[in-house]
This record gives sequence, C-alpha cells and structure tokens, in this order.
Amino acid sequence: MDRITGEQLEILRHTANAAAGGLFCGEGPDLDGLAELGLMELAGRKGFVPDPYWRLTDKGREAARFY
Repeated sequence: MDRITGEQLEILRHTANAAAGGLFCGEGPDLDGLAELGLMELAGRKGFVPDPYWRLTDKGREAARFY
C-alpha cells in the first residue's frame, strides 16, 4: 500500500484535530494500512473498550497537514 484512501485521510484528520487525547479507537484494514505506512502506531488498549487505540506518528501528523 503506497497511497491512502479517503477513509484513511479522514482518520488522520480526525485524530490530528478532534480525537480526545489525540487517540483514535478502532481496528480494521484502514488502520492496519496506516500503520504499515508508518502514519499511525498502536497506543494500547483499555479494559473497558474492545478496540485498540492508535496515535499519529510524526510522519502521520505531517501527512494530516499536507493532504
């Protein structure tokens, strides 16, 4: 994967601009792809939420501003 989809761009923008604590909660191919590109990284899990949390990497923050 070398390009991001519209859905992935929305995840980047949301995480950069609106997500509480800069963390995005979810899982699936879009997040896996962003992690493969080095744009997001796993930030851990909370016991009361079934999905993992993700945060932007420096490269991800740059991509969110650029696109």
